Amino acid sequence: MQAHLWAVPSNTKILGMQQYNLLPAISNPQTPGLFASYDAKVRIIGVYDEGTLKLFGALQNSYNYLKKTLFNNILPPVILTLNRNSRSFGYYMPDAWSNESQSTIPEININPIILQLPPIGMMSTLVHEMCHHYHQINGTLGQQGYHNREFAKIMLSIGLVCSDTGKRGGMQTGRRMSHYILEGGRFQTAFYEMPEEYILPFKSYRITRPSSIPTVNRDKIKYQCTECHLTVWGKPNLNIVCGNCNTQLLVPQTIYNQ
Repeated sequence: MQAHLWAVPSNTKILGMQQYNLLPAISNPQTPGLFASYDAKVRIIGVYDEGTLKLFGALQNSYNYLKKTLFNNILPPVILTLNRNSRSFGYYMPDAWSNESQSTIPEININPIILQLPPIGMMSTLVHEMCHHYHQINGTLGQQGYHNREFAKIMLSIGLVCSDTGKRGGMQTGRRMSHYILEGGRFQTAFYEMPEEYILPFKSYRITRPSSIPTVNRDKIKYQCTECHLTVWGKPNLNIVCGNCNTQLLVPQTIYNQ
């Protein structure tokens, strides 16, 4: 599947400024009908932000390239985001968005602070989250965000090695998981062959790193209010209600962090 994004001038001017149409189109010429294709027009009133299009255009192009090269174009659509408030370098959330037909769309987020790293580091994080996307639709998931052995095998087949320390010798399963790049593996080869214009053209100069997850008893799990995002740690199978929202706290088990 390939996604294309164009910004083309329209014939209408509003308040003396050129109006632009964004024309996103997702299609799959190799396997027609595998996913529904669509053409959508979104009007941008006034002068469009060229930096935004360059940044997200490069992110989409790199995603498309890695999807084709490493996953044979079989991954269904996702929404790509850049969120610096994330407490991790990246995350995958399977049911993050819904469209007008109430179909859910996953989200892959990249924390902009990793754009300070060499591009291969940022791209490896993107592929880590793409592996979660693949695992979500083709595998058996671990409970409560647990990175299981099946996920580790998927990562290894792509050319990334799971490690909770991000270095050789680390644990390859667990809730909090990083990775290191396999020398001579598929990912490393794909990165070095990737067109240079797919590298994201900006860096984020906020120097603070994502705050570490608080140390907690491994017998406890996190419960979170879906309304105000109040977080409570406790034993499994508790029934906790948020006093502010009168909403039951749930286990955010489908959020996978790297």
